[in-house]
Amino acid sequence: MIRNALSFILIAVLFLSACQKADTFTEDEKEIIRSSVKQTLDDYYDAIRTGGMMAEFGYLDNSPEFFGYLPDILLGFHMIP
Repeated sequence: MIRNALSFILIAVLFLSACQKADTFTEDEKEIIRSSVKQTLDDYYDAIRTGGMMAEFGYLDNSPEFFGYLPDILLGFHMIP
């Protein structure tokens, strides 16, 4: 009984904390984010335009946490739904 009450209280606290309004950015912070994203996309577009598709490799994350792998069996176009 006590365990159920504690579980209910824990779930209620988690639910209420998840429903709080998120912090908002100031207008200056929003403008910094907008200009940073626009500059990154412009640089990416220019790199692809001048260097071709191989220029994309300069924008890939090479950290150990980010990796990709190919499946054991490569799919043909007829196998993709």
